[in-house]
Amino acid sequence: MEVMKMEEPISKKPKNSNKSRSLNSSLKNNKVDQTDEIDKLKKDLSLAQVEKRTLQKELTTALKEGTEHQEKLAELTKTLKELQKKHDALKPKSPVKTKPKETKTEEVLRLEEKLRNIEEKNRILEETVAELGKKLTEKAKNETSGEGMRELKSSPRGTGKSLQLFEGTGDSKTTNREKEFQKVMCEYEELLRRVLSERQNLIEEKNFAQSELVNLKQAFDDLMDKYNRAKEVVEGFTRNEQLMRKQMEDWTKMLISFGKKYTDLKAYAEKKISQANVAIMNKDKGNIEEVAKLKAKLLQSQVKINELQKQVGPKEMRGESLFAPLKNNLKKKQ
Repeated sequence: MEVMKMEEPISKKPKNSNKSRSLNSSLKNNKVDQTDEIDKLKKDLSLAQVEKRTLQKELTTALKEGTEHQEKLAELTKTLKELQKKHDALKPKSPVKTKPKETKTEEVLRLEEKLRNIEEKNRILEETVAELGKKLTEKAKNETSGEGMRELKSSPRGTGKSLQLFEGTGDSKTTNREKEFQKVMCEYEELLRRVLSERQNLIEEKNFAQSELVNLKQAFDDLMDKYNRAKEVVEGFTRNEQLMRKQMEDWTKMLISFGKKYTDLKAYAEKKISQANVAIMNKDKGNIEEVAKLKAKLLQSQVKINELQKQVGPKEMRGESLFAPLKNNLKKKQ
């Protein structure tokens, strides 16, 4: 019976050690699996963060492009407004209570009307001067003939004297009339010169106004071309702005979705990490308890071993073999 007591603790010792090893290996495997899961979750989180950063960069670039397009649009709108103002300034304005500013075309028309009026006046003056000249010549002839005849009738005796007187009086009257006629002719010539000079000035003004009108028409055509080009550019910029806004909206939606995914992944990862930590803590507690139990069992087995060693020691001193009863039993069985 003493021998059986010795063998029991020796056989139980390896079983406890195997259990502790299996527990340790299972704990290690669980820890490895949990660490792998945590690493995977961390990788997913890092990828989500990288995607978020890239999307934020794209968003910032898109915002910059949008601001640049808006600035260009503002500049183009300013230029368009200026062109519109110039265009409106060139157009004939509607009549207002205040005196309207005359455009170049109105000035040209006014000058043409002036020219026509001056030409009509010139023609009328020429006709009046011709009529006056005819009337003066007729009057001079009639007066000279009438006065001569009267003198002849009044003084028939002194014909020679009367003829001399007639000739003298005729000469004096003719000289006075000639002087008057010369004065009238001088005035007429001066008037003609003035009219011709005015006419020449008006013709020059007309030509100048026509040339200015042609230049204005060319400038207006160029301005309209520039206006149409600027309009096309503005339309293109508005299309680009609409496309950019659509892209911005899409990117914002993507960012929101990625942000939601990131928050969901973060919450899921935090949940898993907390669960893993709780499981590790529980397993650590269980392992500590098992280790304490095993240590207690080891101490018990050590106590038994010490007792057995104490029992075996005096027998060895006597020279008795421990395995003698076993050998006897084996011999009996044989």
